[in-house]
Amino acid sequence: MRNCLNRQSGIFMVNRRQLVVGAPAALALAALPRYADAQTAASPASPHSFDFNRLRQTAKALAAKAYVAPKAPAPDLVKTIDFDVVQKIKFRAGKALFGGSGSRFPIRLFHLDAFNTLPVRINVVRNGVATPVPYSADDFDYGDTGLKKKLPPDLGFSGFRVMDGPDSDTDWLAFQGASYFRSAGQDNQYGASARGIAVNTATSTKEEFPRFSDFWLVEPGPHARAIAIYALLDGPSLTGAYKFLAHKETGVIIDVHAELFIRNDIAQLGIAPQTSMYWYGENDRQYATDWRPEVHDSDGLALWTVKGERIWLPLIDPPSVLTNSFLDHNPKGFGLIQR
Repeated sequence: MRNCLNRQSGIFMVNRRQLVVGAPAALALAALPRYADAQTAASPASPHSFDFNRLRQTAKALAAKAYVAPKAPAPDLVKTIDFDVVQKIKFRAGKALFGGSGSRFPIRLFHLDAFNTLPVRINVVRNGVATPVPYSADDFDYGDTGLKKKLPPDLGFSGFRVMDGPDSDTDWLAFQGASYFRSAGQDNQYGASARGIAVNTATSTKEEFPRFSDFWLVEPGPHARAIAIYALLDGPSLTGAYKFLAHKETGVIIDVHAELFIRNDIAQLGIAPQTSMYWYGENDRQYATDWRPEVHDSDGLALWTVKGERIWLPLIDPPSVLTNSFLDHNPKGFGLIQR
């Protein structure tokens, strides 16, 4: 099933002309003087002051420099951590960030694996000071994998997830891989994933996947009703400074603030992208070669226009790339949905 699923996207697109007209200040960044290395380091190895303005300046300075692709640590070993092996590796509940008794936002960290080979830098912010979270093999239970003594001491993490409670093994918010993140619905089930940005999706060129390379997790206060997460986006064509404010009441609401800085020309930029997996559904069951009645994470794109019109577009699995476009000004909402 994993190899048969096709990715479906719901994206608010910005074309090349709109991008150039709407972001002259960002496009002019190449002419700015470069910052000192100490100022452009996203996550210093020691505690450092942090706020959104510092993050913005870091992203801005980074965009003025040539993109440097990250390197995967211990690639020969990490590629052996396949789906079955990664299920045996558990982050120890007692090592959770913000995991004290009664905590509403305990955070556990994801291990690197064959599908998520690049580490991200994670920092905890307390009273405006960010402290890096070091990787330690002791934070994980490796089961019978035999990996603990083989991995390098600076391996790193592939992401993190916010748990339902300090004693719960289920989560409601997760960031892992490129700029992907997802949250649980009212029934505590995951479906579609969101992305920080989409670059050149469904064009004649290869799609680009910028990634969140650094995170800053703000320690919630004792009466906090939301958790604040900051992230640095980095990719060949752009950088970005992001702030996520995630609330979990009945379902999850995430307020996202993003500021983007352009490195290179972009043919098509997608704002607020969503992605989901789809093989077949009720509308194309006749093409299925599997006994299950439906196999998908979402089965349609729902749009709510500024005039109040409700549009439903069932997903399909076409033989080649297919793009459906809808034009609206200030839409009330859109999203990939599983009915």
